[in-house]
Amino acid sequence: MNHWDTLIRLTPTLFVPQMPNKGAFPDGAFLTWDDVHVWDSSGMLIASYASPFTLQFKRQYHKLVRGAIPLNIEAQRWINPIEHGDRIGWFKGKVVLLHFWATWSPESVEQLAHYDELYKKHKDQGLVVIAIHSAEEADDVDTFIAEHGYTLPIAVDEGASAQRYGIWNFPQSVLLDRDGRIAWLSQEGEAPSPAQLEYLLNDAFP
Repeated sequence: MNHWDTLIRLTPTLFVPQMPNKGAFPDGAFLTWDDVHVWDSSGMLIASYASPFTLQFKRQYHKLVRGAIPLNIEAQRWINPIEHGDRIGWFKGKVVLLHFWATWSPESVEQLAHYDELYKKHKDQGLVVIAIHSAEEADDVDTFIAEHGYTLPIAVDEGASAQRYGIWNFPQSVLLDRDGRIAWLSQEGEAPSPAQLEYLLNDAFP
């Protein structure tokens, strides 16, 4: 039997990356780092800071799972407004498709045209499509929509709704069933094809 009568305490070196304690982010805000993660690497402890902005995104993203109740959106204004558009729970009993897009994203612009056709085709069956332009440089949205003659409701803000949903890249889509819960959502950076969405929407209708 081994008997231990000596305790050796090792004091590792803590390495903190040399960086300022605050910085600028795409939304124009200056945020201070207030959370640190430490891990071991070859006998050295390395600290990595995360900003509140990043942490909030991650927390919200993990809430977006199939069967979850969706969050409300925070539109600053609407184009083709729909009654109670900010309150997603108001549309319980309908199938709701949320499309996060931006005019500077060719993929999301391409999807927007398809979604507008879906909205025209299926709105009498209970389909609600809300296109959410939740990004900076939103000044050209009105002109863009007018030029293309889109009729679907469009929520416009400078990033608040995308932040609530943990959206990092455009396009992103979230499909809600008639019980008001998330039935399907695209993965981060994934853009579902029109054929996939057509199938999901048709499958959602009774």
